[in-house]
Amino acid sequence: MLAQLIVSSNPELLKDYLNQQLTDQQIPLQGPDIIYLGQDDKFNLETIKELSQFFSLKPFQQAQRIVVLENADNLNLVAQNALLKTIEELSDRNQLWLLATNTNNLLPTLLSRCQKIELNTATESIDLKQINSILELPLEQQFTKIEKVTDKHQFLIELSQYYRSKLTNQPEYADYAAQLLIAQSWFKQHVNQRAVLEYLLLIRPLKCDASTCIILGYLLKSGETNSTYGRYQVRRKTNPSFRRFRTSSQTTGDVYRFN
Repeated sequence: MLAQLIVSSNPELLKDYLNQQLTDQQIPLQGPDIIYLGQDDKFNLETIKELSQFFSLKPFQQAQRIVVLENADNLNLVAQNALLKTIEELSDRNQLWLLATNTNNLLPTLLSRCQKIELNTATESIDLKQINSILELPLEQQFTKIEKVTDKHQFLIELSQYYRSKLTNQPEYADYAAQLLIAQSWFKQHVNQRAVLEYLLLIRPLKCDASTCIILGYLLKSGETNSTYGRYQVRRKTNPSFRRFRTSSQTTGDVYRFN
């Protein structure tokens, strides 16, 4: 959806989430393609008209025009009803982010037209053990786990944060971390979210411990063309169902993961 309702009882977490999203998408908080309405800004019918005019124009620097509305839960019923029309007229060049500490005062019709993202104790921090446990599974079991994930968009956000946290010590993950950020924009285009996550798992770069790398490297140098070691298989010119194996050493080439 082009309108997102981000909810947390902690206003600071809302701001942190917003800043992270803007940073990830390389969008400055101040610019010709973004309007930020804080808690001290007036929001009335005239403001709604200004936002509609703003959204009707083509983006100047960014791919989309963005409006951020803080304290959306404080909108009166007249303003909410007027905002509904704006949401219905959003195009793929527009994004509307509503920040709220609760949804008790928001109209059900408004809630139904927004993608709701709840920031709570279950989703604000990354469960590294849970992410690791999924990524260590054979690929088929990873797909099964993904199918059961209720909030696939939140899972993608956590997966993206998980790999960004690795970049300091493992810069080789930079390309994949960038791909995860791009994928977040795909979710806004009504794509099959499960298919996107499965694709991201398929292209995920792999690493192994030092001893495994040595053994795999030996198999490569010895000319083995159809050998397996643990969860890995050595193939030359193999079919696309096997994914390229990468190591931090100079031993690269025809090593593929075996699930």
